[in-house]
Amino acid sequence: MPSMSWRSKWKKGDPNVNLITCSNTNFSPIELGELAIEAEEGGYEFVKRSMQEYQNGKNRFDQEGEIFLVVKNDQQEIVGQCGLNHDPYLNQTGVYRLRHLYVSHKHRQAGIGDLLLLACIAHGRKVGAVCITLRTRNPIAASFYEKRGFLSGSTRPEVTHFFPIHFEKTT
Repeated sequence: MPSMSWRSKWKKGDPNVNLITCSNTNFSPIELGELAIEAEEGGYEFVKRSMQEYQNGKNRFDQEGEIFLVVKNDQQEIVGQCGLNHDPYLNQTGVYRLRHLYVSHKHRQAGIGDLLLLACIAHGRKVGAVCITLRTRNPIAASFYEKRGFLSGSTRPEVTHFFPIHFEKTT
C-alpha cells in the first residue's frame, strides 16, 4: 500500500516558492518558455509539449477534476510544473494521469518536486480519484516516484507507475 509518510523539505509558508494553480485567467503558457528551453536542452520535450498543448487548446487541464500547477520563486520565475488529467489511455472513471512533472535543475533537491506531487495527489483525492498513473522512461524519475509510494509495473505500455488512492471510511 502506498505511503504518504515521506516528508518534503518545503514547508508551508516558505517565502522562497509559491505554488500556483493555473487557469486561463491567471496563466499564459508563454511563461513556461525558460523552463521549456532548459528541459529541452536536457533532452526532455514534455515541458515544451505542455506549453504548446496549453496554447493550442489540446490540453489546458480544464476538464472537470483536472489541475495544472506551477511553482514560482521570489523573482516570479517558474521553477517547476506538474498537471493532473483524466487518464486518456485507460479511460476509466476516477483514473487520473500525472503529467509533465519537471523542476528546474538549479531548484532540485529543495522539495519542489515533492510539493508538486503532493499537491496533485491531494487534488486527486479531493476530486474522487481512485488511482493516479504515469509513464516515465527516466530511471531517476522512476526512483523518485517509487520512494513516494508509486508502484511500478503495469500490463499497459502507457503506464509505468500507479498510485492507488485509498479512502478512509467515515462514520
